[in-house]
Amino acid sequence: MRKLLTVAVLAVAMIIMTSAPAQALSWRSFSWGTLTSGDCTMFSGATFTLYSDGTARFEGLVTSGDDHDAWQMWIHLKDANGYDLGWIYDFQWVSPGHEQFVKNLPDNDLRYWWIDDTAAFDKNRFSAIHHLSMDKNC
Repeated sequence: MRKLLTVAVLAVAMIIMTSAPAQALSWRSFSWGTLTSGDCTMFSGATFTLYSDGTARFEGLVTSGDDHDAWQMWIHLKDANGYDLGWIYDFQWVSPGHEQFVKNLPDNDLRYWWIDDTAAFDKNRFSAIHHLSMDKNC
């Protein structure tokens, strides 16, 4: 009887533990106006959303005035004083440190919706992040 009671208590404890609600993530979004580099344009509203778990999502619309271009960008995390807190990394590309984001733009007649869910940063810096800066190239 005592073994049965112990098993029942453990089973109830497991149910309570596995059905506990997950803690909601905090998030911050950062957007840019229209940006250009060479023949490439990133339209107003391009946005990085950073989450408190260290993941990030990018969404934006890009194009080029020439075929076979690529928009390249490197995103810096900044504190309220403008000090560098590190990078947002893109694990989709194999580059030193993965800090480069690239969108190929093969046809100059098209606008490309760019969504990247493979981004990450040091989650311990989340509360200090005040703004982002971008280095870019086309």
